[in-house]
Amino acid sequence: MDDTVRGLHARGVVVGDLNDGNVVVAPGSDGALAPWFIDADSLQLPGHPCTVAHERFLDPRLYGTDLDKTAALSRESDFYALAVLAFSALLYVHPFGGAHPTLRTMLRRAEARHSVLRADVTAPRVAARPAVLPDDALEWFRKVFEGDLREPLPAALLSARFTACSCGVEHARVACPSCTASAPVRAPSVARGTLRVRSVVRAEGGAIVDASFDGRLRYVVRRGDGHVRDDGRTIDLGASPAWVKVVGATTWVAEGARVRQLGPGATAGDVLVGAAPGELAADAGARGLVYADGAWLVRASDGTRLGQVLEGQTHVRVGDAVGLAFYRAGELTVWFVFDPSSGPLRQIALPPLRGRLTDFSVVLGGALALFTAQTVKDGKIEITAHLVDARGNILATESGPLGSSPLLYGVHGRAVAHGAVITATPDGLALCRPDAQRRSFDLARVFSDAAGVVGPESRLLVGEGGSLYAVDHDEIRHVTFNP
Repeated sequence: MDDTVRGLHARGVVVGDLNDGNVVVAPGSDGALAPWFIDADSLQLPGHPCTVAHERFLDPRLYGTDLDKTAALSRESDFYALAVLAFSALLYVHPFGGAHPTLRTMLRRAEARHSVLRADVTAPRVAARPAVLPDDALEWFRKVFEGDLREPLPAALLSARFTACSCGVEHARVACPSCTASAPVRAPSVARGTLRVRSVVRAEGGAIVDASFDGRLRYVVRRGDGHVRDDGRTIDLGASPAWVKVVGATTWVAEGARVRQLGPGATAGDVLVGAAPGELAADAGARGLVYADGAWLVRASDGTRLGQVLEGQTHVRVGDAVGLAFYRAGELTVWFVFDPSSGPLRQIALPPLRGRLTDFSVVLGGALALFTAQTVKDGKIEITAHLVDARGNILATESGPLGSSPLLYGVHGRAVAHGAVITATPDGLALCRPDAQRRSFDLARVFSDAAGVVGPESRLLVGEGGSLYAVDHDEIRHVTFNP
């Protein structure tokens, strides 16, 4: 990738709008993996300046610059975007991601050159520890993001080779940063003002594969080369499962495009399911598997066709009482709700999504579905949230720039319970209630004690007594609210 960018520069070409949505990696003519640029109409050529840039990859030195009026993008801005791509791919967090008590947004931290490498920035729990990188690579990243260095990726980074330690940590150092560091003793339960937080599951060098709550916490954990269910059963998920879903005592797993059911009451035979952009077009709930078969959405338990969808483009999410499916063609988005146990698809008319869809989530709770999307248009990120019921009625909707309200910090870290939405923000947990008359969300309460405990990238499960389970890469924590 670094060689590709420098090769373009040698020919007088600036990538300009270099971001993770414009680069794919695929085998080249020799079979080796190689980067390919897509959406290349924004490449900057002599006499034809690039006028767009993704704000997550735009050099902070260009903030406030009108790209329509000046050819501001350059080789240096490409080198900055390339560093962001490398940092995010290695550590699973944007260099100005995380949370800070006073610099509340990614934009403010980027302007202040206050990166996630600083000790006072709380990184998301899904992020890898910076200590897994060699010291030379870490120092180079600091110079880029805190000292405005703009140069090609260094040899210390390009030559780094990762190895998996017996403790489960992957690192590119001579010695494992986890085994050689003294691990702090963690209290089993910690009180934080209005909250009590208790670690209930730790993967110990592995990962939480999936989790759910149906009156009790259910989960699959990867430890070493095997997978274990919450009841201690060892389960075979195959060599490289593409999709895993925990539903009660059952585990649904996909290998390639075939989905099978493991556990008590499992039915015989695999189900061949369709694909959607970036994922399989299938999901499972208490009523079983629902999947796309060509241009039809099908309930696996009885083979019922629920309705027609767009082949190869339809995303599916299934809960206990409601399911949601949608597809996108250009800037046209078509949404459906359905009853997982009976009835056809019901099309719903939500406000249109404008721009390129880069991420989304669907959270189901009771008979409600919360759809949240991240779109990019003219280099600007917008978040949109819609809450609908099982009949397709729109209860509330909100959209705006990333981070402009509690519901718009991202698309993850949220749950639906008792008709309300709770969402994780850098400032803590926010409780938002729908106003059906105005079709808007009202901020009911903020639990600021949750800041740094539950982050926007955590997956939230509604537990017993109004409590929450926060599911992260290698840990599940139980969060209860003190009266």
